[in-house]
Amino acid sequence: MSTLLEIYRQSFPKRLRFDKASQVLYAQCYSINKRHRGRKYIPQKDIHDVLNSYVPMPGAPWLQLPIVRHVLLIRLINGIRGLQGGKSWLYNRNVEEEHRRIAEWLSKAAKKPTTHRGNAAARSSTSARQDSDAALAALGAMVERERFEREVLRNFHVATAYQRAMRLGFALVMALCCIVYASLHTDNLVYGYLRYWRRYDRCEIMKYFRDITMLHTLAEVPPAYASLLPPPCVRYTDAAGDACYAVNMVEMVLPQHKITVFALPCPQAGEKAFFAKVGSVAEVCDGILVEGVSFDAIDKLLPAAFFPLKNNTFPALGLHHRFLDILRNSSAEPPMLYPAGADVGWGVFLKQALVPFELRCVYNPTKLSATKGEARIGWGHLRRVLEEWIADEAAQASGEKRVLCLPWTLHQIVNIEASLVKYGFEVRNVYRLHWQREDHIGEHFCSYFSIHE
Repeated sequence: MSTLLEIYRQSFPKRLRFDKASQVLYAQCYSINKRHRGRKYIPQKDIHDVLNSYVPMPGAPWLQLPIVRHVLLIRLINGIRGLQGGKSWLYNRNVEEEHRRIAEWLSKAAKKPTTHRGNAAARSSTSARQDSDAALAALGAMVERERFEREVLRNFHVATAYQRAMRLGFALVMALCCIVYASLHTDNLVYGYLRYWRRYDRCEIMKYFRDITMLHTLAEVPPAYASLLPPPCVRYTDAAGDACYAVNMVEMVLPQHKITVFALPCPQAGEKAFFAKVGSVAEVCDGILVEGVSFDAIDKLLPAAFFPLKNNTFPALGLHHRFLDILRNSSAEPPMLYPAGADVGWGVFLKQALVPFELRCVYNPTKLSATKGEARIGWGHLRRVLEEWIADEAAQASGEKRVLCLPWTLHQIVNIEASLVKYGFEVRNVYRLHWQREDHIGEHFCSYFSIHE
C-alpha cells in the first residue's frame, strides 16, 4: 500500500491545481524563469510585476465559491477586464493561496542577503567601497534563479493533460457506478424520495402512483378522427367497486383486399395476465408489427421479449415488462414478425444505456419512449407490409384472409389508427381488454415497503 501511495503522490501531488487561473499564474512564473535561464539571478521587479497584475476579489470569500462564481459569470467578467487592461481578480481560493505563497517567499528572499559582505578593514580605498556598495545594492534587487525554481516552481503544481484525463476518467467511472446503482435500486431511491424528501404518507403515495398509472393511459387523438375512433383506454368500475383501466382493441378491415388489422393498445408494463391476453390475440394472426425494432434487429430479439420472467420485472410495483406471449400456448407456426422502428442512433443508444429501464418503462413513459416520430416510422413500415400483402396475387386469387396484429403503446396508436382509416380501413369491432386496477401499483409499493396509514 505504501508503494501505491507513493506512486499516487508522484502522479497527483498535494495542492494540485486544476483551475485555469492557477495555470495562468504558473505560466507567468515559468516564463520569468525561462527568460533568465542563462543567468544566475532574476530581478525581483519581474516577479513583482506578475504579482501586481492581480488584485483581491471583491466580495471574497463568498464570491469565490464555485457555484456563485459560475452563476455570476465571474470568470467571463474577469476575462473582459483583462482585455480592457485591468488587473485580474484572484477569483478562486487556489490562485489566491498560490499568489500569497509567492508574495511571502519574495518578501523573505528580499530580506535575506544574496552575498556576504567582506571585512571593511580589508578595503583599501573609498572608491572600492562605493563600487562594492553599488554592487551589493544591485544584488539586493535580485533573487537566485535556482532558488526561485526550487522553492517556488517545484512546489507549484498545476494539472497536466494526463492528470486532467485521469480526473475525467475517475469522474466518468463514478458516474457510471451511480447509474448502475440507480438502475438496480430505483425502487429504493423512489421510496427515499417519497418518504423522506417529500414526506408523503400512504394516501399521498397512492395518489402519486395513480398519476403514474394515468400517464400510461394518455393518448394523442387527432381531432378530425375523434368521432370515428374509440379512445385507446377507458376507466371503469368493476363489480367490486374498484376503479380499473381497460384498453380498446380495434378490429379494422380492408374489405376489397381481405386484410384485417388488430390495433391493440399495449402499455409498456402491466400484469402477466394482461400480456397473456395480448399473446392469445397475437398468436393467431399472420403477422405482428413489433414496435421500436429495426430490420437488422428483428432476428435478434431477446427471449424476454416473448417469455415472461419467473418473477415480476418490477417486484415493488407488481408489474412485468411488455412481452409477446406467442410461443408457449400454441404448437402451430408462430406469426411473422415485421420491424417497425428505425436504426438505433447514438441519442437513443445513450438514452437506453444511461436512463434506468424502470424510469423509461414505468415512471416516465410519455417523454422517453413511444414518441410521435416512432409512430411515423411505424406507419411507414405498416404501409409497406400492407402494400406487399395487396400485391400478393396468389393470396388474392385464393381468397385467403390476412390478419396483422399491431401491439403499440397507447400514446400514438390513435394516430396510426387514423392513418389506417385514411388508407381505406373501416372499424368493424371494438374489444375491451382489462389492463389493471387504478391502485394496483400504489398498493404493491406500499405493501412492498410496509407503508401503513
